[in-house]
Amino acid sequence: MEKINNCLQELSISAPHAVRTGIKLGDKISKSLGIAYEIDDISISASNSNTTEYWAIHNALKSDKRKILEAYGNNRVIPFSKVVKLGVGECLEKAVLLQLALQRKERTSFLINGCLELDEGYGIPHAFNILIGKQGNPVLVDVENPLETSQGLVHCVCPIIDIQTEYGDITLPEEYRFGRKYSIF
Repeated sequence: MEKINNCLQELSISAPHAVRTGIKLGDKISKSLGIAYEIDDISISASNSNTTEYWAIHNALKSDKRKILEAYGNNRVIPFSKVVKLGVGECLEKAVLLQLALQRKERTSFLINGCLELDEGYGIPHAFNILIGKQGNPVLVDVENPLETSQGLVHCVCPIIDIQTEYGDITLPEEYRFGRKYSIF
């Protein structure tokens, strides 16, 4: 598991657009369409409890592309707090909130700008997190996309077996895939 942590640390240096190990005040986080957020408050959270709890972050921001784009107006960069205060966000915004919360708790974690591919044959740009657990085990966390199971919606928190450094493919145990494939590039 140390191999995965080392791989992510190396990628955070060689490919900081894809893997971030920390977010600081003033950092610019790229979205798409040539727009970005400037981190203007590293203590911002999804709720007053400053939680890393999955559902609090997932539920705090509603997916609404129109409102997100309206928040930009004619600007290419806006403060990250603006969309959080509006209560809108998708995968990137939720992954940034989780990353900031994990940093405050001094947990080793990475913000990933990668891809989510579905077995149906298509992929989309996607942001998610990788957390290094207390025993050193890497875990993929996708706050935007809970898993639909026979028990209802559950967190998308999956152990990672490996990361193929050449293509950035993340290997999950088959029982955690649920028709999904994540990659860094």
